[in-house]
Amino acid sequence: MSTKRGVAVGTPWTSDAPAIACEREFRVVGDGEQFMMRLVDVPIEFELDRPRFDHGELIGQLTVRTDLTGARTFQGVLSVGTLNCSSPTARKTRANQLAELACAPQIDFLRLVEEFAIRVHTAMRTGGE
Repeated sequence: MSTKRGVAVGTPWTSDAPAIACEREFRVVGDGEQFMMRLVDVPIEFELDRPRFDHGELIGQLTVRTDLTGARTFQGVLSVGTLNCSSPTARKTRANQLAELACAPQIDFLRLVEEFAIRVHTAMRTGGE
């Protein structure tokens, strides 16, 4: 993973479809008030606002935006709601919802949600570096 003007850029999955194998831009806004991940070659963006720890669990409001053809969005938003980033069950449930709304079976939303949660956890531990 490299850094370009304060934005982490990386290609974590190399042997999959373009939605998984394309580069990402991951940004921390402010002092960790918001985390963002954008897929460079696919119109999908993840944002986690107001992250906080509650009883040892990392929780925040996840917004996923997309311009994918056929996706069931409202004003470009595929989904918005609270996500417990520390819960594998919550991440899987949200990924399933995203896959259903996106109408894009070629995109592995579970891996994308997992990656985003890992990046957010890492940034929270390291102070957003």
